[in-house]
Amino acid sequence: MIPELRILRQRTAPMIPKAYDAALYSEADINISGSGTLVVEGGYEDAIHSKSNLNIEGGNYSITASHHGLNGKKTLVVKGGKFEITTVEDAMHSKGDVTFENGELNINAGDDALHADNTLTVKDGNIMKIHFVRLTSELMSKDS
Repeated sequence: MIPELRILRQRTAPMIPKAYDAALYSEADINISGSGTLVVEGGYEDAIHSKSNLNIEGGNYSITASHHGLNGKKTLVVKGGKFEITTVEDAMHSKGDVTFENGELNINAGDDALHADNTLTVKDGNIMKIHFVRLTSELMSKDS
């Protein structure tokens, strides 16, 4: 059995001096690879956010966020993998380039499915369905 990793982020900003804006956050690069399953619920802001480059290769992902699902500030590169992404804003977002190759996407986004301020590259893979729905943070919240 392939292991599953689950990351949850609370719905409100924590009461600490520096509030990070994602369930999984880094000021540096984030590199994720493998064949396991990653479940990320970004109830406060983004699900996964790198202030540099976000690279994902392979795996199965279930991502829910009250802002962006995947956010790589400089670049966002996805090669392979299966993605179920539900977001209030963009599913995949970068202020730089976004590259999507050979994966499978199922997206419910309140704004853009794929957003790149620079170059957007989609090569091979399957985009199963993309729904654009106007979601709010309250609709994304789960009662505790």
